[in-house]
Formats: sequence, C-alpha cells, structure tokens
Amino acid sequence: MAKTVISIEIGAASIRMAELVLGKTHQAVKKADIFDTPELAIEDGFIRDSASIAEQLKLHIQNAGMTSTKDIVFTIASSKVVSREVNVTASKEKLVKGIVQSEAVDYFPMDLADYTVTYAIIGRDAVEGTFRLMVYAAPTTLLQQYYDLASELHKEVASIDFVGNSLFQWFKRSTLSDVSLVVEINGSASILTILDHREMGVQRSIGYGVNLIANALLDAHAYDDVQTQMDAIHMLQEQTFFGIGESDDAFWRENEMTRIRTQRFKQIENEIKRPTEDADGEPIASVVSTFTQMSDEEILEKRVEARNDINAAARQLIGNIRRVIDYYLGKNPESVVQKIYLTGIGATLTGLDSMITAELQIPSEIYDVTEGIVFIRQAAAFETRGAEFLSCFGSVINPLGLRSNDAVERVRNRRYLELSGGIFAIALLAFLVVFVKTRLDISALEKDKVNLQKEIKHLEPIESLQAVYEASQTSIAFAEEMDNLVFTNAEQANDILATFENTFPSRAIVSSFQITGSEMVIDVSTVDKEEAAFLLLQLRYNPYVEKVQVMSITEEENKDTGRVEVGFSVNCVLKRYEAPVESDDNTEMGDI
Repeated sequence: MAKTVISIEIGAASIRMAELVLGKTHQAVKKADIFDTPELAIEDGFIRDSASIAEQLKLHIQNAGMTSTKDIVFTIASSKVVSREVNVTASKEKLVKGIVQSEAVDYFPMDLADYTVTYAIIGRDAVEGTFRLMVYAAPTTLLQQYYDLASELHKEVASIDFVGNSLFQWFKRSTLSDVSLVVEINGSASILTILDHREMGVQRSIGYGVNLIANALLDAHAYDDVQTQMDAIHMLQEQTFFGIGESDDAFWRENEMTRIRTQRFKQIENEIKRPTEDADGEPIASVVSTFTQMSDEEILEKRVEARNDINAAARQLIGNIRRVIDYYLGKNPESVVQKIYLTGIGATLTGLDSMITAELQIPSEIYDVTEGIVFIRQAAAFETRGAEFLSCFGSVINPLGLRSNDAVERVRNRRYLELSGGIFAIALLAFLVVFVKTRLDISALEKDKVNLQKEIKHLEPIESLQAVYEASQTSIAFAEEMDNLVFTNAEQANDILATFENTFPSRAIVSSFQITGSEMVIDVSTVDKEEAAFLLLQLRYNPYVEKVQVMSITEEENKDTGRVEVGFSVNCVLKRYEAPVESDDNTEMGDI
C-alpha cells in the first residue's frame, strides 16, 4: 500500500475522509473532513446516487487539498456483507487461504458466485494447531460500485475493507487490557465487537443505528427546523434528548419551556421586522409557523412526546447491545464486559453514552483516539472528533482487500502483462547474453586456430618419428602374439622348481616330477598328514598353479626309520605367470 492514502467511509448520514501518512507504528492525519451524505444517496452501503456522491467527494477533496493523493481505501458498513466465525486446522498460516476457499460453500447458505469471500485471523491456538477466523462474504456488485466511484474521482482503489475488520485491526494493536465492547453506530446499522484482552471475542452487525433515532425526531414534527433526517441528526448532536430518570425529565422540560418561549419571542420580533412589500410594492405573504396557533404548553407536550419516541428508539438500539453482551457472557462466564466504547456518527449524539451507561450499568464513553495517531496542523480541528474516523484509521492497518470481479480481472490482466513483459525482457536479455558469448567464443576459437596452426607447423618433424614408433609397436605386438602361440608351460619348469624349493617343507621328498603340456604330476612323500596338508596349501597358492587335484594317498611304514610316511600323487593344472621385474632400487613395478 502507498505511504499516503485517502481513507473514506461513506455512511448513510455522513461521509468521513482522512488523508493519512502511514508509518510502521503510527499514522499521521494530514487533512480530514466530515460532511453530510446527499439525501437517499446511500442505502445499507449501496451507492444509489453515484453522481451526487462523486460530486460531493470531488468538491471536498479539492477544498481539503487532497487532490495530489491518488490512492483511496474504502471501508464499508453494510448488512449485506455477511460474516461468520470459524475454526480451521492448519499447520501453517499460508495453508489457511486454501482451506477457506475450499470450504466457503459450507460457511454461507447462499450461492457464492456473486460474492467475494475473504477472511481475517482473529486468534490462534498453537498447541491445537487451529486458527480462529472471521470469514466475510461481500456482494461483488457492492464492491464494483466503489471501484466505479474511484474511477469517477480519477483515483485508484488501494483496498476495500469492512468496518468490522477495520475496528478490530485498530483495537488489536491498542493497549486495551480488559474485556471491552466497541460499538460503531452508523446510519442504518451498528457493528458490535467484544474485545477480550485485544482478541476478538465476538462481532455482530445489528440493524439499528442513528437513522432509527433521527427518524423518531423527524416523524414527531415537533420542531420547525427539522425537515430532513440530517436536520434531525444535527439537532441530536447539538441538544440533549436522552433521559435517564424522573429528575432528568423534569430538568429537560424546564429547559425546553425556556427554549420555546425564547423562540416565540424571536418569531414575533422577526415578524415585526419583516417587510410587508417587495421591491415592486407587492405585498409579501406572512410566514406562519406550525406552532404559531399552539400555546407554549401544547408545544412542550408535543416535544415531550418526541423525546419519548427518541428514547424509545434509543432503547431498541441499547436492547440489541444488551443481547450481544448476554450472548457472549453465556458463552464465556468469566469474561464480563467492563467498558463500552462508542465510535462512528452515533458517538456524536449528545448524552447517548450516558443513557447507555444508565441502561446497561456498564461504564460507556466516546473512544478517545490518541494512541497511534498524530493530527498535524491542517487536521488539528478534527482531533476531538477522532472517534468518528476510527474505521478510516483501522482500514489501512490490515484490510481485507475486497475486490470486485472486474478489479480481480484487471489485476490478473496486469499481472499477465507484467509477466509477459518480464518473460520478454528475460528472453531478450538471454538472447543478448548468448549472442555476446557466442561472438566472444568465436573470437577466442579463431585465435586458438591460428596458434594451433603455428604449433602444427612447428611439430611437423614429429610425424616421421611417430610413424617409426607405431611400426615398432606393431612389431612388438606381433612378437608377443607369436610368443603366446608357441608358449608351453614346460618353458617355466625352472621357475616352477625354484618356487617349490622355497615353499616345500624340508621333510617332504619329491620322488617324481613330470610336466606335460599344461599339467604337472608330482609324487611326494612326507612324515604325517598335517605336513601333507600344508604342502597342498603351498601348491594351491603357487603363482604357477591354477588348480590342484590329489590323485592318490597312501600311508606306509618306513622300514629304515620305523615311521609311518604319507605318500600322495598330485596333478597340478598350470598357468602362465611372469614374475615382476625389480627396478634398481628394489621397488616392484606394480607398486609404482
């Protein structure tokens, strides 16, 4: 999100906007403005008269000096934005989005084709591996209206948030440490959020707001200067109508009678001063007030009835607040609401906070927005009205990012173009790299070719030496092949006998030794079987012997010595073996 944005909340009664400079921990309010919403232009968040809304916003944006800021954040209050608290099990936060998308049809009992579904994490149990979510479904037609409005203002929508989430995000990072109820009283509805030590306990939207109370005053027809709903709201902001007891009622009646008499004197004075003829000498009709024909007491009784209607409407609002508190207390008996904070346009109605305190027996006050907000000089006049801007302040912290279908499509197309441009740029860069590298390689190869040609010319005499060498190698290979063809194992007889002399036991006697072709037959006698076995092992490990086979074994007593001697005949299959040639330093060639 841009560092500077215009945050706007368009209510049924008033429009609030603030130009905010966003910091990591604080927001600076550069400029701000509050003005009446054009009559019947907004209905439950839906823009019914976009031309008049756009005209008023353009005028006030220009007058407030916000024209240079291009990014807008809207926060919407509408009963058409439905919400539901759910718990999901996920090992990582990044997996939550996929779970919500796949299970959204189970959360809301309607066709979601025309809705945008999103969520906010309101709590987490790391031990259980679960996330508490507030899942929202907003009509795409509603969201599209705000994108169209931004287009008429020649601004870009940075994000769209829901008032309930805006409030929660603000209080989530506040220093509130108790169980509190935040009541955002808007035109046709109110958002109730119970914060249990800065975590969301419950959030509900009720269909009661300022309009309910203002209409009670308007419909009573007790005041000449209350002709529209906004007239009624302004009077509720300027005068106290809410009663909290008999003594308060008596005090109000006394003050109201004084006001009636003062107004009557002013009317008489104005009537005396009023000219009877216009510039052309024509008589001017007298303006007769509705109350001219009524006595002061009759007027007072009519206004008392109006006040009673106002208080009855306020009690409907308070009754719904009580039901939400009782619901939460039933679910969480240990979490008693300790304080109520009022925000929104309802917070500006004089005495409403005192009436809520008296009716619910819970301390209530208008939320004082000082933490995390700095009002600079041009916006200093609105510092005391910070509670009215609370949704605007919260909407830029962690907005839901609600988008219409057209906006999603534009983002998709923009990303496609960015991706296509990126791929083209990467491909072009890769081509240039390959082209440059290829040219460099060709240049290097051409240099190598010249050097190699010089080297070849220098080494041409070696060709004749190579030919002589190859001829000698051919002769050697031919000689070795011929040697292999005429070789017989009898040629190794001396070497075989030499190895036998070194390995045979001293008491073994060879009586006959015969080599024929690839075999050797030996007749041997020795003193006992153990020595005979040792002799056979020596034969098997002899490098010239491939296989040993005992032909016969005899045991006979030697008549001269009286000992029993073992005689046996052994047939050995021979193999060719060449002993390693020792170098001058007596190191075997095989070890080099």
